[in-house]
Amino acid sequence: MKNQKLVPAAYVNKCIKKWGVQSQRNKIIEECLELALALQQTSCVTKDKKNNESNVYSELADVIIMMEQAKKIFDYERIKFNVKVKLRLLDEKYFNDEK
Repeated sequence: MKNQKLVPAAYVNKCIKKWGVQSQRNKIIEECLELALALQQTSCVTKDKKNNESNVYSELADVIIMMEQAKKIFDYERIKFNVKVKLRLLDEKYFNDEK
């Protein structure tokens, strides 16, 4: 599957303009916590597996939407730099012997 843009820039800008930066920063926290909880609940034997899976995908969608907003709220160049650093560290730590 091609890496395609899922969240239109106009939507991102509209959300930030409507609710403001601080509100959307709080929403990023909320959605990431909800995803963490949904993922944790997948290993809970008392939870409905089908509902859990659906919830994980729903929360993943929310986090993707919020990450697009994060790219506007925070310094995107710094984000890209840190992603490159993290990928390099992962490569050095786990995949260096494959070269």
